[in-house]
Amino acid sequence: MLKYGPKARKVCSLQVLGFPCAQFNNQEPGRDDEIMNGLKYVRPGKNFVPNFTLFSKLNVNGADEDAFYSWVKSVCPRPDATIATTSTVSWSPIKTGDVRWNFEKFLFDHTGKPIKRYNELYLPLLMENDIKQLIGNCMKATKSADSKSHVGKTSDVYVVDNGCEEGDIDCKDEAVVFQARKF
Repeated sequence: MLKYGPKARKVCSLQVLGFPCAQFNNQEPGRDDEIMNGLKYVRPGKNFVPNFTLFSKLNVNGADEDAFYSWVKSVCPRPDATIATTSTVSWSPIKTGDVRWNFEKFLFDHTGKPIKRYNELYLPLLMENDIKQLIGNCMKATKSADSKSHVGKTSDVYVVDNGCEEGDIDCKDEAVVFQARKF
């Protein structure tokens, strides 16, 4: 997806945001200050450094879930009927809209509106048509704004991934202000 990222596009680029979480078989056990070293030297290793924004570790489910995830799950229903395998659940209470496993993804448009939710098995490359459509919508909005004013404000298209699907479900139009710490 680098061809849609900020290095490839000046306006309406794709931004990926990663939110580490240890609620899925404790696959992200490290503290915030250990996560980058774990990625760089252990898994995947070989001096890997993410080319996307990585935020502080948080909970995406249960009584202590982050407010952002409470909101986005409320406006983007699960893309399938399976909630979770009970042997892998480490949170309580279990709710029908919970994130089932690492690498579940949410797609937002350039205005911050959640558009679609994809389960953890959905390959990011399969999201390309949805991303291209949203970038096209952003470009149209940018051109429209530029034609009305000499100072056009542009934004980006965002993918929120709680791990570093077959989603056809449109999300409700809602808004939220989200603040998180970046690494």
